[in-house]
Amino acid sequence: MRKGERLRWGRWVVLALSILLGIYLASPLIALHDIASAVETRDARALTDRIDFPALRRSFTKQIVEEYFELTGAKPPLRALGKRFAVSVADPVVARLMTVRVLLDLLGKGDAGESAKVSIERAPFTSGALKDLWQVWLDSDYLGRNFYVHLPPNKSREEQFRVNLRLTSWRWRVVALELPADLREHLARELVKLTKDDRNPDASQPPGERDKAKLQ
Repeated sequence: MRKGERLRWGRWVVLALSILLGIYLASPLIALHDIASAVETRDARALTDRIDFPALRRSFTKQIVEEYFELTGAKPPLRALGKRFAVSVADPVVARLMTVRVLLDLLGKGDAGESAKVSIERAPFTSGALKDLWQVWLDSDYLGRNFYVHLPPNKSREEQFRVNLRLTSWRWRVVALELPADLREHLARELVKLTKDDRNPDASQPPGERDKAKLQ
């Protein structure tokens, strides 16, 4: 191959790689825009297509269980039982979060249901959260098939959600959503209350009802 031909091939290779790099850098931002549009229009199908539900469920479970142990001071069970225990303990709260309706509210309004919410200005996918794409990009990290970004970009780290997208089957999907500390604590306190009620079901009944139950 002549020198001139090698140079031309080299230029084409560089051009092709530059295009692929541009697509790689831009595609998760396009995915964020698609998610925000789905949330704004409350398009359940479009949102579902952008979420890896099993992975997101594991993300919520891990966060809430860790906060639960932090609040209660309880020690996690042995490793062999830990995973099963974590899922069973957190399931009442996590199951609610995994419904599409609640996800739409959480992403677009900061509302996780049962009074667990943050102000709408802190929701990660409001119409204004992605207006400044440059700032969104500055707050993001690329790591292979994973893309991480803190939203909304104009809030402090303590107030932000951390969104993790992963490229699977040539499509970016939400695999984890790190909740702000105050929302995480609220959900864990909800779980503490549920576990207390399970251990002492009579505690939630009025005194008269408890007396009747004892006499039966």
